Amino acid sequence: MVAPAHAERVRHVVEPAVVAGGLVLEDVTVRKSGTRSVVEVIVDVTEDDEGDLDLDRVAEATRAVSDALDAADVIVGEYTLDVMSPGVYRPLTERRHWSRACSAAPWCGCGVSSSPSARGCSRGSCGSFCSPSRPSRAAHRD
Repeated sequence: MVAPAHAERVRHVVEPAVVAGGLVLEDVTVRKSGTRSVVEVIVDVTEDDEGDLDLDRVAEATRAVSDALDAADVIVGEYTLDVMSPGVYRPLTERRHWSRACSAAPWCGCGVSSSPSARGCSRGSCGSFCSPSRPSRAAHRD
């Protein structure tokens, strides 16, 4: 494992490149693999983005991040760059995670739900709470 301070320097360099592409920088890790470093950059779409994080957008982000890293020269020696989405198993820890992950489900009468493995979903504006074990009877106020 590489020092966390090094990952923070890398984050400082790549974040403007990711944001310029209309994405959000979720996480950056830097680790050693043999004689080279591996830089893992996790990107996601913004909360109000209607599109998906498809391969074309990840490829654009990869080029931008690679250019930024090469220009700043923060990685000593050779490195492997992995730019990826957070994946379907990431924890939903921020409001934008929930707003993208929540969709209508059979057990939810209000149109906002969570995955069956989660404890529930709160829309925030009305405070209604929905879960597979306790369907909501109230409609969300928009």
